Amino acid sequence: MSSFLQELGPVAVSHRQEVEEVKRQLNMRREELDCWVYSFLENKKFDVEETVAKLKRRLTMEAEEMAKYEFTDYMHESLRLGIIQVIGNDKSGRTVFYVTVSRDKKEADHRDEKKRTFDLMVSYGTQLRADNKRGQMVLLVNYENASMWSNVDMSLQADVGLRLSKFFPGCVSKVYVCNMGRMLCSLAKPLFSQLPAAFSETVMFLPKSEKSALKLMEFIDEDVLPVALGGKNDCDNQAEWDRHGEVIETYFNQMREAVVDRGLTLKDWELECLELQDVEVARRFSAPSGTDSMVSLMTYGSNWSPTPLDGCLGSFTLRRDSELTPLAEDNEWCSLVKSFPTNMALFFLEELYRWRVAVAVEESAERCTLMDVYAATWKREFVEVPAIDLSNKEWYRFVPGPLRTLYHAVLVVVSIASGLSFLVALLFFLSLTSSVAVTIFLAFFVRWDYIFALFATLILVVHQGTTLCTRAVNVISVLLERKVIPPLDMLGKNRGSAAQLILFSLMVLSQLVSLGYVLTFGSFLMGLQAVFAVGWLFAVVFLLLCHVVLFLDWIPSNNQRQQDEQHSMLMLYLMLDVQESEENPDTVMGPKMPSIIVCTSLIGLTIVFGIVFVVSDTAAFAAVTCVLAVATILTVDFCSTGSLSVSNRSVLRGTVTFASLLWLFLCYSYGLLQYDNTWIVSIATIFSLNVVLVVLATMCLMKKKKSDKKLLRSMLVLFVLITCASCIASFFIVGTTVGVISLVLLVHSSLGILCVRRKSRSIGGSFFFYSAIATLAVSCIVIGFTGAKWEYSGPRSLPPQSASAPLDPLREYHRYPVCALRSSGGFGISDFALLTELVGASNESVFTQDFINWFGRTDIAFNETIDVYGAHAEHWTASRFDSVLRNMTVLTLRNTHIRSSIMTMTVWIGSIALAPLQIFLPEAWLKNIAFLISFLTRSIDFSWFSVRDAIVQYLKDVKASTSNEVVITAWGIAGGIASLVGVESQTQTITFGSPGLLHVLHFTNFSKADYHKHVLAVVSDLAVLHTMTRHDPTMFQRIQCNESAQACGGMDYISAELLTMCDVSGRRHISV
Repeated sequence: MSSFLQELGPVAVSHRQEVEEVKRQLNMRREELDCWVYSFLENKKFDVEETVAKLKRRLTMEAEEMAKYEFTDYMHESLRLGIIQVIGNDKSGRTVFYVTVSRDKKEADHRDEKKRTFDLMVSYGTQLRADNKRGQMVLLVNYENASMWSNVDMSLQADVGLRLSKFFPGCVSKVYVCNMGRMLCSLAKPLFSQLPAAFSETVMFLPKSEKSALKLMEFIDEDVLPVALGGKNDCDNQAEWDRHGEVIETYFNQMREAVVDRGLTLKDWELECLELQDVEVARRFSAPSGTDSMVSLMTYGSNWSPTPLDGCLGSFTLRRDSELTPLAEDNEWCSLVKSFPTNMALFFLEELYRWRVAVAVEESAERCTLMDVYAATWKREFVEVPAIDLSNKEWYRFVPGPLRTLYHAVLVVVSIASGLSFLVALLFFLSLTSSVAVTIFLAFFVRWDYIFALFATLILVVHQGTTLCTRAVNVISVLLERKVIPPLDMLGKNRGSAAQLILFSLMVLSQLVSLGYVLTFGSFLMGLQAVFAVGWLFAVVFLLLCHVVLFLDWIPSNNQRQQDEQHSMLMLYLMLDVQESEENPDTVMGPKMPSIIVCTSLIGLTIVFGIVFVVSDTAAFAAVTCVLAVATILTVDFCSTGSLSVSNRSVLRGTVTFASLLWLFLCYSYGLLQYDNTWIVSIATIFSLNVVLVVLATMCLMKKKKSDKKLLRSMLVLFVLITCASCIASFFIVGTTVGVISLVLLVHSSLGILCVRRKSRSIGGSFFFYSAIATLAVSCIVIGFTGAKWEYSGPRSLPPQSASAPLDPLREYHRYPVCALRSSGGFGISDFALLTELVGASNESVFTQDFINWFGRTDIAFNETIDVYGAHAEHWTASRFDSVLRNMTVLTLRNTHIRSSIMTMTVWIGSIALAPLQIFLPEAWLKNIAFLISFLTRSIDFSWFSVRDAIVQYLKDVKASTSNEVVITAWGIAGGIASLVGVESQTQTITFGSPGLLHVLHFTNFSKADYHKHVLAVVSDLAVLHTMTRHDPTMFQRIQCNESAQACGGMDYISAELLTMCDVSGRRHISV
């Protein structure tokens, strides 16, 4: 087998036959050319004929172009300017070229000479050498202080990329682009993405940060890495540049002599040079010694014939399972035993075959063992739970015979109603815990140090959420099996059944009472909602009581005594260094290959899509990254059950949960935030912590001695210290309320882990909880992107026409009612909509053209744009328009970053989380419950609070300084904040395509009547934003739309529709 192809990995080895065929057609015999040929073969998708044709073109280029280059004075000088130089080899033995872009100059006249120089350097860097079997090189490009206008020649870089793909495919293994500015990066990324994959896929962009230096040191030694990129190699001096220039010129002269004068190909000359360099090495190893063998069996096999196996192994056909043992591996084993005596070699191969068959049989028998364990676990959990036996005569001895059938039916109805109530209670727990978890995660981005104070709180909420959902799922599962629910099962079969029926009967009785009360004062629909609400709230109180009062779980049920599975005692095992005797080594399986593949695939996809989101900054990739991170946590949780020990399983689950959440923070930080130095501190710290946790967890899982708990204790101590430190920090960084909540959760979770002997979490509960988190988080992200700043780049107006005649009353009747809106000065709804759209103009010329076309005939004047900053430098703007004749001042609010829109979703997060429960809740109850589950939002200093207060104060100052009527308008998420501002400042507010405030008025000190008095909402059909919360139906105008949801929610559609239906002044919109 070719040792050269092995350098490229197993995929390259699997294409050895294609490589040999290409070499045969080109009359190449040396193995040293395998990697070089493979790079062309891979570039042509392993098509032999196309590869041969491309190699012929390369050989022609060498002889007709490169060997005949004229080495000019400019090329001589440029090699000694320090623009590009060889600095050593990376950890894989590839030649590293260091490029300093700031020393280069854009010179179109010398572009061809630069390409020729680059050809020579690539040829030199990828030449055949004894220490570089790959024949590849690495480009380390430093863009620090480089100017896009004077240093960077994008056309040259594109030409170089195409030339690399055409004549040097696969030769440039990696291109590390470091310290590239934002503007330059925005141009380079799309340009490189259009180049052939052979080059574009090798490019890696690394921003200027400590993380980039650490990333580079993964591939390049610190002694080779230049000082400018965080290494120790002081290569930026004239002496090094001169040496590099001499090396390249010497290489070119020798190459030209060999190719032009002697008629050799470039690779033939390189092979000749390689033979001269390795003559001593070749002589030393030309005759292998018996002492060089890794295993010498000459003495052991002296009883067998020493006859070599050339004859018998040449025709020997190894029996094998074609699915398990490929032909290449057979040939390897045959080559390995070829030097053995005949009898011993045959014995060795037979034993190898017997071992393979045994492994195949064992894998086939245990292929479904993991699912069998789950099935047995569920069966064991339910078989031993006390059942409710309705056929027992004792239940009926006080019931007359004719009524026993009715009695039985009543019990069935009570059980069904109870099961439905617990199902809705599960939905409530999902809404509560997911809203709290997502609120805490969004709070990470309020300030750079919030993640240190709130990370433990998030982990504790995740633990509590999975536990609560597990309780609800277990109760529902038990009810479906007609068993006694926990913890009533500890009372025994008869007493537990009686207690359960009494409890459920009280619940049904309270539902009937509430139905009668509501029907007395309300409608039948409200009565049904009250019945459902009382039932599931009763179930919620019962489950919360069982969850909070932990002593109900201290006494295990009968089946738990028999199982003896004390998963909650993990910390005692670790702290006391006690052997986990409950684990039978024969029943604890290792992780199966399908599970490993699924888990690693999800982890890889999470990393890949996270990077893609950072690069693209689009809502789709942000949502996919979030879903994949949550799916990774859940999948690892599922796959680790039954395949690892309790300790290893806990370490693996904890590490994956920590790492996934931290990875989400890193991705969203890079994708959404505008950084200063303080944010880099949190990013670097979180990244380092992630690396430490992953390394320690890997070391724990690789431990071979089960009794050795030192490393596991270290992991436990680290987790405890991080959690306690974070909870303490929350008092000082976030506030006392959040600190108290974190401390209470910490104490309760600790008691639960140490004392509770029941199974506190299950796959079902975890699945529902993580699904709810992913759904709510994706909703906030997508809606936040949808309702972000409105911006357009081209004019949206057309020159006005003459005013049309006033509509007759009958035609006015068919317009939108909001068209009749007029201020005291004559301002109509279309005027407010056009002003709101105007502030989205991307530049001043577009704004001026649209403003003249729409308001050139009026005295409306643009006054100023006010920059409003939140408590943590979150930037919003408010544009002011004044009209003296119409006695009107319009203030249009706008947010400038997607991050602010996503974080502002915390205003409505409680209402969004309660969306599945709206059919089960009366209107008045929905507002109060949304207020309760949004308790954490009011305890965290989100920037929209200070933005609201700042604009309220500005409006008060404007009202004090002018007699004009003041109206505030906004679109999207900013419209929701504008509604809060309008209610707080008692200012007339008009919002377009914005979410309502009917369920979130608890963030103000005013009532629904104030909302009705000051806020008017205009939305379109199929739009997304207005559906997540309710508007005041009496101050709410819906306009028709048959386009996509995104188009219907856009400000341009709303203003164009209102202009068409309501305006008679002759103004026109380009969308009409």
